[in-house]
Amino acid sequence: MRTTVLSLVVALVALLGGFPPGDSVPQAAAAVSSAKVVIVVGATHGVTATYRTRADAAYAEAIKHTSNVVKVYSPNATWANVKAALQGASVVIYMGHGNGFPSPYRTTPWAYSQNGFGLNSSAGNGDYNNVYYGEHYIANEVRLAPNAVVLLHHLCYAAGNGEPGHAEPSVSVAKQRADNYAAGFLAAGAKAVIADGHMGPAHYLNALFTTNKTIDELWRGAPNANGNTFSFASLRSPGQTVQMDPKTPTSGFLRAVTGQLNVRASQVTGTSFAPPPSDDFTVPGNAAVAVDEAGVFADAALTPDPDTGRAPASLDRDARVRILAEPDTTGTPVFEVAAHDGSAAGFMAAADLEPGDSVAPVASNVTAGNGAFSPNADGRQDTMTVAASLSESAWWRVRFWRNGGLVWSGSGTSRTVLATWSGFQNGAVVADGAYTWTLETSDDWGNVGQARSGEVTVDTIAPTLTALSLPATGSTLISPNGDGKYDSLVVSSAMSEPGSIVLTVRDTAWNTVRAISVPGGSGSASLTWDGKSASGVVVPDGVYNARFAPVDRAGNVGPVLGRRVDVVTLLSKVLSSVNRFYPQDDDQYAPSTMLSFDLARPATVTWQITTLTGTPVLTLHDRAALPAGPQAFSWNGLDQAGRWVPTGMYVSVVSATDGVVSVTQKTWVEADAFTIRTTDATPAQGQTVEITTISSEPIQAAPVLHVTQPGLAAWAVRMTPVGGLTWKATITFRPSAPGATYLRVSALDADGRWQRSNLFVPLQ
Repeated sequence: MRTTVLSLVVALVALLGGFPPGDSVPQAAAAVSSAKVVIVVGATHGVTATYRTRADAAYAEAIKHTSNVVKVYSPNATWANVKAALQGASVVIYMGHGNGFPSPYRTTPWAYSQNGFGLNSSAGNGDYNNVYYGEHYIANEVRLAPNAVVLLHHLCYAAGNGEPGHAEPSVSVAKQRADNYAAGFLAAGAKAVIADGHMGPAHYLNALFTTNKTIDELWRGAPNANGNTFSFASLRSPGQTVQMDPKTPTSGFLRAVTGQLNVRASQVTGTSFAPPPSDDFTVPGNAAVAVDEAGVFADAALTPDPDTGRAPASLDRDARVRILAEPDTTGTPVFEVAAHDGSAAGFMAAADLEPGDSVAPVASNVTAGNGAFSPNADGRQDTMTVAASLSESAWWRVRFWRNGGLVWSGSGTSRTVLATWSGFQNGAVVADGAYTWTLETSDDWGNVGQARSGEVTVDTIAPTLTALSLPATGSTLISPNGDGKYDSLVVSSAMSEPGSIVLTVRDTAWNTVRAISVPGGSGSASLTWDGKSASGVVVPDGVYNARFAPVDRAGNVGPVLGRRVDVVTLLSKVLSSVNRFYPQDDDQYAPSTMLSFDLARPATVTWQITTLTGTPVLTLHDRAALPAGPQAFSWNGLDQAGRWVPTGMYVSVVSATDGVVSVTQKTWVEADAFTIRTTDATPAQGQTVEITTISSEPIQAAPVLHVTQPGLAAWAVRMTPVGGLTWKATITFRPSAPGATYLRVSALDADGRWQRSNLFVPLQ
């Protein structure tokens, strides 16, 4: 029996690759996390210093569990700084002013300032320059980590409460406030938003990193819980639940939580938790010798050696054994065991043993970069690192394989796995292609963790841009002055393989003012530059170089394409007060349009009204020196000679220069009785199309659409009202010869005058 058991132990040890040494008995502690924690202290006037102190206490707690803790405190808590920090955060803590709804200051919600942060309007200028960034900015400009939790502390409104000194809100108002305040954060990716008006975040931080409780459990278990919890379905965030716990059933609204309350702490922080060693023996499992010279016997009856009257073998106190089985015996419980060091095997009395750790290490947060790298010594993703957090200090080994052959191996003993492969084998860079990695773990009790594996790609070939919507020559104008025209540079692009397209904007001194990256591939990707620098300020007027670089998943950078972009804020609001007017009938209806523009500073201006082909019909200014501010002209449809212009489309063209930059902007207006549009500009015989017309003037009845096809008598249909001055008709072109087809819309205006407009389409 002894020989058989010893053989089994040897086979088990061989299977495990040996019992790797460990530095201590594993403890049932929370694993180290790589979760990102962001702590924000807003501009809160005289109490800001107090909030900074409380935030530092939160930092001291968070740093125990993750090294990825970011602080953004007033006076430097601007929206630009806070927004950058929040990206990818798993836990967000905010202390500062709150501005919510329902509010005594507004009768309607205002998403631009409510239900968000009270931050610094500018950096480094004290704690009193407060400006609110509401849920609109959070929902549209922040992307949190999956399963993120937001902790709001000491805010007004966030937990349903009001402001100090104000009347207690009704239950209905408190419910709305709590629901509204969470909406922007949930839209940004948070799974739960906890608002606590009085208590700090230490309890929640500790619970998130050291337990695997649900959000509901850790919220209900807070030391300031009142026991008056009620819940309701969120109206602002469908599918989410709101829970509140006031001091009394109808007052003292200082605790609320909104979101998916069944999410567990491990899902938020990515932390794995190994259960503690059991107080009972695990079979099969591990045990330690609890007495001096504990006997190891050859059979389950614990029969002593007939010559000595003692056990055939013994083990010292604290020696570790593997429990292989529990024989069915009467009287004293017995285990079949094998010593970890292979020195003994047989049967031992359970009373001579104590339970050991039989729980295997658990790997969490297992990553291998983005799955690709390029070992070409260019300083970008030259190596591949497999990283993980372990539930206990354990031996680990990472190996890379190609077609079943071992390429590289690295190992260590710790709670954090960091194995970096340089992409070399036998002193040479490996070939491009797919490689498999494996992660094995075992602790110093011989417990083998579940193996993990994945695939990475070695790629040393740079990508290329296959499409870019900006012209290679000339320049592109943007005018980021907030008037809705030319405000941003919007570029569509594509690249030869999956990766990212990086836009770097540089000024004439070659300084980088902004860098933007979007995912790219064979499909179209859109990049937008709003004319602002990295600090969120509109750049000065001038010439900029927009450089587009394709970067694949392995970090290879392909050929860069540069394009000229002219940023000019000098001219804005080149507008027409209406889209269409009809001055040619000289009546009281739609007789004119107000054309206008605005200058940011004094400039020399040429202002003309032209046809679509650029022929001037009226010159309003010819290189005139104009002051800063708005300019306007009411155009009644007369040309330079005082005659009515023909019906059609016209362009208000404004060119301005301040001697440094020059800019031209345009706006269009139609001078005609009706605008006529068709769903197909080149229809065919027998084709059904929809015709839409918009009248410039009020008319007495629905207009009539007349259709004249080549070789056929004209035919007509009455149009159907859509709303306002818009009508539609659906027609099917009749069989005829191809050629110019004449569409005419006519109707009586409110004065009883016939109005008519024409459109020619090339019938196929």
